[in-house]
Amino acid sequence: PGLDSKLLSILLNKNEGAPYVVYHAPPKNMPTLFGGFYRITQAIMDSVLISLNVQGVQYHHLAPYRLIYYEGYWYLVGEYNLNIQVFLLFHITDVTLSRKRFVKKPTITELTMEVDFIISLPHFQFLRNLFFNLNTI
Repeated sequence: PGLDSKLLSILLNKNEGAPYVVYHAPPKNMPTLFGGFYRITQAIMDSVLISLNVQGVQYHHLAPYRLIYYEGYWYLVGEYNLNIQVFLLFHITDVTLSRKRFVKKPTITELTMEVDFIISLPHFQFLRNLFFNLNTI
């Protein structure tokens, strides 16, 4: 539906009953309000590089672009060593923000909003490894 002023005022008014409900299943692993989720969100908003640990692998100077919730899981999409990376949020620990800022690439930002990219998130690491292994044969 188009967002005219009447619909917008209904959606923003807490006292008015909403004309529809959009339901998403709750995350299978709830992020904590304070901790990695908050720090990553802050880094995305401020465009600063982060360091983090993902299942024992340390990533320094990762450019975080977006946290995406899909099918019960949160995913972090970022750029690391000129490659797009996708991590399950519950695999991420030890998030630290640096003071070094980065400039977001519009192509990556736009990619993170494409439906085909979002529905591929659960398979991203598998496909990335498959293509990498095919290139080394």
